Amino acid sequence: IFSGIAVKKVYLETYRDGYTADEKVLREAKKVMEKEGIKVSGGITTTHFSDKVKYNEMVSAAGCYTDKNANRNLRKTVEFTAGIFNEIIIDDWFFTICTCPDCKKAKQGKTWPEYRSRLMHDAAKKHIVDQAKKTNKKVKVVLKLPQWYEEYYERGFDMTKLIGIFDEVAVGTESRDFKTGRYMPVHGGMLYRYIKEIAPEKVKKAWFDIYMTDANIYVEQAYQSVMGGAEEIILFCAGIMPQKEMRPMVEALIEKTPQMGRLRDLHKIFKVPVIRKANTYGDDKLHQYFLMLGIPIFLTERMKFEERIVILTEQSEKKSEYAKLFNYFLKEKKDIVLTAGVAKEIKKYFKFKKIGKAVKGEIIKYAGRQNSIKGKVVINSELTGGKHLALINGAYPFLTFFKIKNSKVFVLSLPEETAAITDITGDRQSADYRYLIKTLGMADAVRNIFKNYANVLLFDRIKTYYKYNL
Repeated sequence: IFSGIAVKKVYLETYRDGYTADEKVLREAKKVMEKEGIKVSGGITTTHFSDKVKYNEMVSAAGCYTDKNANRNLRKTVEFTAGIFNEIIIDDWFFTICTCPDCKKAKQGKTWPEYRSRLMHDAAKKHIVDQAKKTNKKVKVVLKLPQWYEEYYERGFDMTKLIGIFDEVAVGTESRDFKTGRYMPVHGGMLYRYIKEIAPEKVKKAWFDIYMTDANIYVEQAYQSVMGGAEEIILFCAGIMPQKEMRPMVEALIEKTPQMGRLRDLHKIFKVPVIRKANTYGDDKLHQYFLMLGIPIFLTERMKFEERIVILTEQSEKKSEYAKLFNYFLKEKKDIVLTAGVAKEIKKYFKFKKIGKAVKGEIIKYAGRQNSIKGKVVINSELTGGKHLALINGAYPFLTFFKIKNSKVFVLSLPEETAAITDITGDRQSADYRYLIKTLGMADAVRNIFKNYANVLLFDRIKTYYKYNL
């Protein structure tokens, strides 16, 4: 299993899907591995403590934390695990999308995100962390966060409160196959840097699995984890690594690993902050596309930074606070790139005209050139005023420049993509902003904004381990 991999640590899972490992086996395995010089910690996957999965909003093994019996079983499992190990990692199945009658009754007048985030906070503290430390004063409890950060709040993760409960946080850097999913190859590194921005002292570990990958994707996930700054990479899971169909991916990772160590020194290349506040929505899946264009962005909640430019998207703040946020950066004399969704709420400076019938986007005109748009995009509104740097169909603004006070301001009017991709289940998923990286004029227009603020040429060469045909 471990041949060729510099394994320094193993997490032994004590519980998953209703099965509890034998204590004698766990203790013996721990003893044998420690004798070999391998550190050993425990792991818990919080699935099937309750029998209410039929009430989940989608097909999922995620649990119900309104269920008192399930919480009792969770506490017992944590007590059992903390009695053996001095470190426990909680798998990222620790979330909830339950809509059972008990949850609906307890929710009362709250929204689902409000109710679930409070519920998960209390479950994490009372049934996991407090119970573990009551059993073992030396124990450290680590939460593994999933890759779907835009859905955190919907599924019970209020990042302003939840991270503070745990001793450490591991970040899920799985991107899997972008051809059948909505995560681009750069997603894992971006997410790792974001969570580390939120809790710099607690974030040290990246975690990815082998599912829905090939050798290149598996290596890419490792590359992005190291590029993000991970000090420890957790490979899930040892039991499948020697399997015939999986081993070639592991061998590829073994071969490429020595080339990745130096990447951790490249964190200074990320020079374009994107403000991202917890528990916000909008411009879904957009952040990663800046990186795919070769723009070295990093997501942050910080309002004070030395960089001269900032990106604002619909996830930068609650809608009612967009104008206040924009004015703050004007006062700071920062140059600003903002999406049309933000600009529409800042009526003092930006005026939009609604288009009666959606217009199909076919051509992008930029810097004297015309390119066909590689996607099925439509335009629903039009920004008036400003200097139009790039136009769709020769008439509708794609990139518009304004000089406001001491700031250069660029508004990105991103058309809506109506095309879809097919995932591994055969379902249709949004193609999101793939047209940006497939359409030369659009890619150049966005990329050229940042050439005076960051090393775009260098980052474009190293943003991914492999080059992808998009």
